[in-house]
Amino acid sequence: MPQEPQSLRHFGRSPKGIEPSPRTHLFLRPRELSRQDSSSILRWDLDGGDVNHSLYWTVPSEFDQILPDADRADHALCAALLYAMSCKKHVHCEGVLSPSLLEGLEELQSVWAKWCPQKYSRIQISAERYSDVEKRTGAAGTLVAFSGGVDSLFSTFRHRTGEAGFGTKSIEAALMVHGMDIPLQDQGTFAAALERSRKQLEKTGISLIPVATNARLVPQLWEDAFGLILGSCLLMFQKRYQYAMNGSEEAYDQLCIPWGATPITTPLVSTSSMRSIEDGGGFNRTEKVGWLGNHCREALFHVRVCWAGKQLYKNCGKCEKCIRTMLNFWVNDLPCDQTFDGDLSVAIVRDVRVSLVQLAFLRELEAAATHKKGRRDPIFRALRSAVRKNSFRMRWEALREKISPSNSVLLKTAVRAVPKFRESFR
Repeated sequence: MPQEPQSLRHFGRSPKGIEPSPRTHLFLRPRELSRQDSSSILRWDLDGGDVNHSLYWTVPSEFDQILPDADRADHALCAALLYAMSCKKHVHCEGVLSPSLLEGLEELQSVWAKWCPQKYSRIQISAERYSDVEKRTGAAGTLVAFSGGVDSLFSTFRHRTGEAGFGTKSIEAALMVHGMDIPLQDQGTFAAALERSRKQLEKTGISLIPVATNARLVPQLWEDAFGLILGSCLLMFQKRYQYAMNGSEEAYDQLCIPWGATPITTPLVSTSSMRSIEDGGGFNRTEKVGWLGNHCREALFHVRVCWAGKQLYKNCGKCEKCIRTMLNFWVNDLPCDQTFDGDLSVAIVRDVRVSLVQLAFLRELEAAATHKKGRRDPIFRALRSAVRKNSFRMRWEALREKISPSNSVLLKTAVRAVPKFRESFR
């Protein structure tokens, strides 16, 4: 058994340690591995004061051999970490933790405490026992987080085709999680999305592992916590796979901080058995779609990006992310009709409403389209209008927050100027 780090031997075992109590701590308590129909269920209770959450992870029983022991707490800790930091409560695991994971989570706490000091505070973590996972004989390869979207599809096929150079990893399996973008109660939608992903991977030999978890129900900000929850699902398979890969959402020159999964945070959710990788930051979304169109067009046509439509197993063609991805297709001269419901039109592009982060993606599209499409293209003109209108709206909203209600003359003058200013972008 690996020697425990000095910090772990010290914590909770001397007068300077903090004795775990409901007043100061959240407790993670394991329950026995259970089976239901053809699934195995790992359960952990998260308790502390008024807090009582029962967390579970469900996996097909055929993967029992590579699941962690019932008292292995690595994945449960990741799912609850930001919640504990937001409550300013320490965590005590009544099970086993990997010292190598705790080393990374120490730094991860520093990251979030620095990014969002008003929301998160550093806490202490303790456990009944500490030891790293012993890998099975012959364990190797990479498990990729797979949603069927552009980022995961790009990472999977880029490594599968050996296009990642010396960084190429052997992708052996893909993990698709129910309970993240598709609600747990919507089993039919997840089944349809899973089948869509199988079509993307059917010629690769990569096995697809479905996992269901209710970890999203822990009361924490999803934009911050989703990377840790995804990491928790990947860590369940650290006995079998050497690497866990997550496709980066942003290129290195477009990083959104703070954000739940970045090249800064993802590698910190690693153990001595499984190293976590944030892949694909050297490419923006338009470049990824172009690469997929050249190397695996059939799989690209089954891509699933929509999270706001009524049927989440397909693409509505109307939400911001669908419109943005349709523009990625348009820039690369790829047809949209096989992938999206509806066509790309001047009207939907011109009127799309985006957040600050999404505005950066529109600007990247505008820059790419300037060279590939030309300024006279109607879609390009609509895209440029959308960039300007959304930029103006954000500046106006920021200005309105700063203007004192008592300064009514300035406010009324600005309000009267808005319609004419907006009309100039039509």
